[in-house]
Amino acid sequence: MISPERTIRRVGVATTLLVFMLITHVYGVCDIANRRTETEEVATQDLQYLYSPGWRISYYSNTDCKWLINGSDTDPAFRVFVDVTYLNMENSPGCSYDGLTIYDGSSASASVLGRMCSRHPTGRMFVSSGQFAYLRLKSDSSVQATGFSLRYLKFKPTTPSTACTSTVSLTASSSLEYLTSPDFPSQQDAYSTCTWLISASSGSSTLVINVVFLDLGAEESITIFDGSDSSASQLIRLISDRVAFTDTSTVATTGDKAYVQFGTAFLDGTSRLGFIISYNESASTATTAAVTSAAPIAATTTYIAPSSCDSGTTTITATSGTSGYITTPGYPEFYGHNLACNWLIQASSGEQISLTAVDSAIEDSEGCSGDVISLYDGPSTSYPLLASFCGTNVQSVNSTGTNILVVFTSDGSSSDRGFKFQYTVTAHDTPSCVDTGKNITQLNATSTVQYFTSDNYPNDYTSNEALYWLIYNPTGAGVIKVQVEDSRIEASYPCSYDKVTLYKGPCETYPELGTFCGEEKPLYYQDTGSYVFVTFVSDDNHNYKGFRVSYVIIDEIPSAISTYLIVGAVVGGVLGAIALVGIGFAIYKGVQKYKGKTYRTASKVSVDSSDDEESHVKKSPPSKPTKGGLKLNSLLEKSKS
Repeated sequence: MISPERTIRRVGVATTLLVFMLITHVYGVCDIANRRTETEEVATQDLQYLYSPGWRISYYSNTDCKWLINGSDTDPAFRVFVDVTYLNMENSPGCSYDGLTIYDGSSASASVLGRMCSRHPTGRMFVSSGQFAYLRLKSDSSVQATGFSLRYLKFKPTTPSTACTSTVSLTASSSLEYLTSPDFPSQQDAYSTCTWLISASSGSSTLVINVVFLDLGAEESITIFDGSDSSASQLIRLISDRVAFTDTSTVATTGDKAYVQFGTAFLDGTSRLGFIISYNESASTATTAAVTSAAPIAATTTYIAPSSCDSGTTTITATSGTSGYITTPGYPEFYGHNLACNWLIQASSGEQISLTAVDSAIEDSEGCSGDVISLYDGPSTSYPLLASFCGTNVQSVNSTGTNILVVFTSDGSSSDRGFKFQYTVTAHDTPSCVDTGKNITQLNATSTVQYFTSDNYPNDYTSNEALYWLIYNPTGAGVIKVQVEDSRIEASYPCSYDKVTLYKGPCETYPELGTFCGEEKPLYYQDTGSYVFVTFVSDDNHNYKGFRVSYVIIDEIPSAISTYLIVGAVVGGVLGAIALVGIGFAIYKGVQKYKGKTYRTASKVSVDSSDDEESHVKKSPPSKPTKGGLKLNSLLEKSKS
């Protein structure tokens, strides 16, 4: 075995430390080949991460792995802070099969801080009483699950009492220091207000303050001001209801001072842990942007999410032959609550986007009413929805045009590790939903008006037809305008016999753009995609000359269209209401007239009826209308009788 001295001589101190950190701080030396090992982790005042071997796939069977987290080998005042952000292991009474145990000391003989198995998706926090914490992962030979992820750091608790009687002054340096609530990690007494004044060591420096952990009661809050007292501008105010690591709820001052105010009311008997704040000075304010808010920020919204979540839609320009990834904030660590994240992936003209789900683990709920991923076939939510899912369900989709919009929202309850999607750009191809078994006429729209017609137009179309046209806009820009120039199709309500139907996409699974029959000549604008799919069906009788339709690409929908449609809808609604009232009145009068002719005899009720009714011959319902309007004539004859 090579000694540490020889290793250092061969590799060098820096390289050895780098390799050590990469091994132990990512997956540890506990792996599929070394399932019974012990590793020492040297904790720092920065957050560090530890995962079970095989994390997110499966931990290994017959494992007995141990990690010693050393908070400080020189200063016994340091404590180790551990946050198990996610755990999914085989459940058993007392975690006797598989489990993660955290000990308050340097070995498994120390007292137990916590023992966990089953599924804990919302995080659990532990604080050692000294500078060591000892972690042990055990598994048997049977069931394995996805494992655990956790974060840890070392901190030194502050003196509790004086901050709640007068303001305590603290001086920041370039190294991280920690400020904790009184008696952290427990609150023994109720306080009214506790205050701290943090100053940079140099008047030219500014401060960076991060709320690392928060667990306050409903009547408690913590406020950070950008100055020497509470009259300064408010940087952030947080309230909480048991929240673990807040994961970069960070603010920066504009000057060299920050005033921290912790307000409490009364303790209601519920155990609260308080807070941890880290602070240090910075020579530049460019590293962290200040967060300002006049109103309280709910501590359940603990993440300051990346640009896809806090500044509108993040646009990703994807190039042909390359691929990239999008993930939830902090993936595979837990995403935050109350997020609204949007990614718009754009390709060039003549290309399309393939979006493949690599991993998905978000809150599962009935109908995806909680956290949900939605994929749209275009640059906005007005475009057709390609897929929507939650939980561990995944779907891979292809765009029909040059854009895919990914929308992720989370509510205020539980969360999980999130999702990871890979996007690639390929040359445009016929969408996979198009049924190649159908005889579909492919049409490429341009800025020049073109036409398509029914078979035999202007002569009669045939019975039992099923025809298809697929209009494609190869530029991906502009709007497809479709105008019915001429139409003579069998009329019915609501176009239940022969009809033409248009869809907002390449297949019948997309939303309808419209349907027409009879002598209607509607105008359509398709501004939510690069395709219009057109179908025509006829039944077994009553054929007419058919239709002629134009299509062309225009820059945008004329502004007058919206007004025209609104006015038309209002007028149509009014006329429809009048017609309904008239029909109802006519029916009422007819019933009254019919009742007026009824009289009662001693033996039966007779009706003054037509010859057909007297002979008890039941009229059959009118047949389907024929040319010349026989259905209307039949109705008129019935009304006369």
